[in-house]
Amino acid sequence: MKRAPKSNAEWLWWGQTDPLYGVCSVLGKSRSNREPWTEEAFYATAVEEFATNLRHWKQYGLVAESCVEIGCGAGRMTSRLQTAFPVVHACDISPGMLELVEKNCDPNIVQRHLCDGTTIPLPDECVTAAYSTIVFQHFVGPELGISYFREVYRVLKPGGTFMINLPWHQYPNAILQWPYRLANWFARAYDRWSAGRRRFLIKLGPAVMKTRIGVHFGELMDRTSYDFPWLIGHLEGIGFRDIEIHSYYVPIEGRHHPFFFGTK
Repeated sequence: MKRAPKSNAEWLWWGQTDPLYGVCSVLGKSRSNREPWTEEAFYATAVEEFATNLRHWKQYGLVAESCVEIGCGAGRMTSRLQTAFPVVHACDISPGMLELVEKNCDPNIVQRHLCDGTTIPLPDECVTAAYSTIVFQHFVGPELGISYFREVYRVLKPGGTFMINLPWHQYPNAILQWPYRLANWFARAYDRWSAGRRRFLIKLGPAVMKTRIGVHFGELMDRTSYDFPWLIGHLEGIGFRDIEIHSYYVPIEGRHHPFFFGTK
């Protein structure tokens, strides 16, 4: 992808206005509320969650030498990755987000990288692990997700693994799948329209985003789900092997998160 993804606009906006809430959008925790996130409470939410993630990753076959995090945001998970890896590359498109990573993470372990939203700014075969959570679901479409998986394959050393959270769906048998496909097409069309409306409001500036309309529509983001057979076919085509899915309950989200694992 040659152009910067349209979804970059949201993350740049959150990085400027409310990075903690942009990463962890818990009701009542934005800066406009009476009890917004404090940095202490925000980073504390990652402790138990990452412990569960790490346990699953180790069971899968983690080599914990070095890690790249795609979409590190304000460093909620980066603050935990630095306890498991001696080297962490934290990548994000938002300078505002990366400022918080610099403030709250160990600079001797965490290296920050400002990226363009399409590539990982690292050389080939330089890390043993790749991680991402609550990022791939906000891409403008699944094709961008596949583009990033190609980048993951490029930067991983042979035998390296990824642990990436993304929502997926699978249609029923051939006779019944078309109503589901049609419903999904309309849902995606509506979401693209909503995303375009939101980005238009962002372009109009802070004064508009502070209005009731701006506050309401400004919190929406792209929602992308990945067709399971399509996704697995692309991952295998890229060269990944031993692909697995682990799904478990994440308290801060109030729902199950599916994580995909794969090995180069």
